[in-house]
Amino acid sequence: MDDSWRYPNGAKAISLPDYLNDLNAMHEAEKVLINGKEQVYFEDLHGVAGNLTFYCATAAQRAEAFLRTLNLWKP
Repeated sequence: MDDSWRYPNGAKAISLPDYLNDLNAMHEAEKVLINGKEQVYFEDLHGVAGNLTFYCATAAQRAEAFLRTLNLWKP
């Protein structure tokens, strides 16, 4: 399966990171959290991952917490 984003004319534009399955991709995304959003992210991650430690959270849990932190989460 080709996971690249395509323009309406079918031309390949970019390959999107697999944020839901790739912890490395989520690590790169987490780097953009600034201006106090880091603490909000950790709180959101704790809410999503429950009692799991930060280091045990899955990529999908991190992605959900990331979107919640930025007020972009839609269940």
